Amino acid sequence: MILNVQPKTQLLPFPMIMGCESTVASMLLEYNGINYSPKKLAELMPKHADDPRIGYVGHPSFLYFNVHQTIFPRPLGQFLKSFDDKIVVHSKMTMKELEDVLDTKQPIIMLPTNNFKRPKYKTFQLSTGSFRTVSNIHAILLIGYDEQHYYYIDPILFQFKFLHLPALWPSKRQIFKIRKSKFYKGYVNGENDVVYREVSLHE
Repeated sequence: MILNVQPKTQLLPFPMIMGCESTVASMLLEYNGINYSPKKLAELMPKHADDPRIGYVGHPSFLYFNVHQTIFPRPLGQFLKSFDDKIVVHSKMTMKELEDVLDTKQPIIMLPTNNFKRPKYKTFQLSTGSFRTVSNIHAILLIGYDEQHYYYIDPILFQFKFLHLPALWPSKRQIFKIRKSKFYKGYVNGENDVVYREVSLHE
């Protein structure tokens, strides 16, 4: 089962090399009939100088060093709730719980480790003190599963045979297939909160 979510790329029409969060958010909202571009969501989302637990850090079109340039799922979910009051944030979901959400025909915003690799921990110096966390995370949109695999949209990459290349235009090739065990390990090692629209099976 794969949901019919239209892929978007964070590289077109405005290159946002650090805009994966607003791009997957735009896909989730548009799938549910609420149309906001990734760029517009990036402009509207809450900001913070250095703490992604409060708001987006940095600017999506530029790479900043020595800050954790992202927004964590909890403030992202609270922001998206202003567009749709059925948006929720949940923590540490099991594989069964993730699949239950997909069964309601809803995609899920997640921030696993980038390319599902081993986590890289880093201590960031914030205005409120030091903060140690996984630094190599990347926002993706989980859209389906089968017996052995999960399927997700990567907002910055597409597949061409065995190559992973920058997604310079929206394409179904941005839909990646990955073994469940590898996917879930990347999720557990990344940010454990997820964002989705909570609906019943009969809606």
